[in-house]
Parts: sequence; C-alpha cells; structure tokens
Amino acid sequence: MHIFGSVPTLAELKELNPNLKAILFDMDGTLIDTEILHSKAVEHIISQHKCLNAQGLHAICLGNTDHTIFQELQFDNLSFDDFISIKNTHILELLADDKSSWLSTAVISLLEELRTSKVQVGLVTSSEKSLVQNILKVLELEQYFDSIITREDTTENKPSPMPYLQMLKNLKRNCEEAFIFEDSPVGIEAASASLVPFGHAKWYPIRS
Repeated sequence: MHIFGSVPTLAELKELNPNLKAILFDMDGTLIDTEILHSKAVEHIISQHKCLNAQGLHAICLGNTDHTIFQELQFDNLSFDDFISIKNTHILELLADDKSSWLSTAVISLLEELRTSKVQVGLVTSSEKSLVQNILKVLELEQYFDSIITREDTTENKPSPMPYLQMLKNLKRNCEEAFIFEDSPVGIEAASASLVPFGHAKWYPIRS
C-alpha cells in the first residue's frame, strides 16, 4: 500500500503504474472529507433517540455500511428506514452549509487532470445511491465519473472485493490497469482483495 502525504498528481501515479488506465475512488473520507458528516449525523440521531451502544462512535461509522452502523448502535424504537432518512437529511444539510470544507481543491485538480488525460474514473462507495447522487450534485462532481457503484449495486459490500471487481468490469479494464484510493480498514481490505497489483493508496490530509 502507498500512503501519500498529499493528493498525488497523475504523473506520480503513472510512475507507480505506467499502464494506468483507470482510477477507482472511495467516496467518504477519500474523495470527499465526509466521514465526519456521517459521524455528526449519527450523533444527531443519538441525541434524539435512545441507543444501547454509542461508545467508539467514529470507529463504528468509519467505512462501514449503514446496516452495520445501525446494528452496532442498537437503537430503541427507531426503524432502519427512519435512521437512513434522518441521517441522510442531516448530512446534506451540513454539506450545503459549507461546501468548501469538505472538498479539497487538490482533489478537483486531480479529477480535472484525469478527465483531460482520458484516464477513466470510477466511484465505489458503500453509501446508498440516493445520498451519493445528492452529494455529487451539491458539490458539482457528477461530470468526473465514468461509472459509479453504490451499496445497492452489488450483492456484497466492502470489505468484499466485489464492488471493485464490478467497477473494473464496468470500465472494461483489468486489474493491472487500475489504482484504488481508500482510507478505511474496511475499504483497504476490499482494495487488497481485488488483486490490483499496484495496490491501493490513501492520502493525508485530504484538505488542501
């Protein structure tokens, strides 16, 4: 695994993989600094609804699907559908309040460079489709992605490699032509299991 101290350039990525034809991004915490939004939204729900297991909230939220988070927190008298509705509404409200806080200008520069060079770009996330679409719309990012895979698009989610393998199939690329960006243990496990030989990477900090 490669760890970048800042968002890399396309030239740096091609040094690692001269055959590079596709970049696959995780969304929350990697492409967009939204992990904290998920935690804040869950904190908001906890403040309104009793749950039995709120310790280690950030670790519970990091990289996990909403199903896993909901099961771990063990809410009393709150359905999963209501949990999702409240959580997503709060995330979009927080996001709209200050768009510049969640998206690095260096990430935008890399996406522009990838689009100009015709390197394919895929987004692979465990978030649900409606939330992903709304986030990309609010941040004006839809135009940068050739394909998007969300939680509903595969029968298995991260840490299974299935979402990344499906993305390679969607882009008609083999694993030797790809590079994966991830940040969470669950996502890194999925990336590692996808057999992309040049591995995967994460960068710190995400903000420019």
